[in-house]
Amino acid sequence: MTSAKTAPAAAAPGPGAAQADQAAVLAAGLAKSYGSTAALAGLDLHVAAGETVALLGPNGAGKSTTISLLLGLLNADRGQVRVYGRSPSQAVAGGLVGAMLQDAGLMPGVRVGELLTMVRGLYPRPLPLDDLVSLADLGSVLRRQAGRLSGGQAQRVRFAAAIAGDPQLLVLDEPTAAMDVQARRNFWAQIRRFAGRGAPCCSRPTTCRRPTTRPTAWS
Repeated sequence: MTSAKTAPAAAAPGPGAAQADQAAVLAAGLAKSYGSTAALAGLDLHVAAGETVALLGPNGAGKSTTISLLLGLLNADRGQVRVYGRSPSQAVAGGLVGAMLQDAGLMPGVRVGELLTMVRGLYPRPLPLDDLVSLADLGSVLRRQAGRLSGGQAQRVRFAAAIAGDPQLLVLDEPTAAMDVQARRNFWAQIRRFAGRGAPCCSRPTTCRRPTTRPTAWS
């Protein structure tokens, strides 16, 4: 069974964000099966603007399925999910959602700085490049090709790509995979900095250990 845990709301979203009293995520009775196997059976979830949430559960509990439903990658068999009052696909298309998926690839021959510039160009109101580099701590690798990054550095680039459009909701799927203990601590510090801007974060962490401040995680 998948369970959700929440932390207190962070600062209110900035200009251009959805209304502060509007739920970032509102799901009711979500159900999804694969053949005879039920991945979700009636999940209810509420994520307030500025809040950070953790999905906790063992393998097979439906965490990845929940994330896929939230991003519009799957359709529920029953129930409904809304992201800032829109369908997930509409929210993603509108730039409201940023996602760092577990299996997201990088273009190996492209330099990190070039990749960030390209990703920023996909959004109408991207984060300033300097802010993006600072939040993801990428200043030392901007000229390095993506294929020459360490596992932890590659994860930071994926994080930067996820927040490049200045999303109102950030979804993370096992974001600290391939990171050592110190790199994980540094990464969660970066998440805290981003969440402090007012954007809710939803993450499925690599371990069940959660940061002790606002960013809880979906696990």
